Amino acid sequence: MVIFQDLHLVPSYLKTHATIMATTFLIIYPLGVWLITTTRRVWPHVLCQMLGWILMLVGFGDGLRMAQIIGRVRLSLQQCAFPVASY
Repeated sequence: MVIFQDLHLVPSYLKTHATIMATTFLIIYPLGVWLITTTRRVWPHVLCQMLGWILMLVGFGDGLRMAQIIGRVRLSLQQCAFPVASY
């Protein structure tokens, strides 16, 4: 079911989703790999990867909300977040 009152928000969700996911997978995660291989220290790598994981979840949430608005998915954010929270 399409949520017509929120349909005008789809372009902004799309831009935010694409920017966050591209930054995460093309910059943040490779930066974490580079940090572990060059500095040989674990904590900079761990912090970078955790930041990437958090950004990935935010991007996933944007994509899920966008899919809900255009009627592609019927899941709620709470239903998707439960397996992540219980992990």
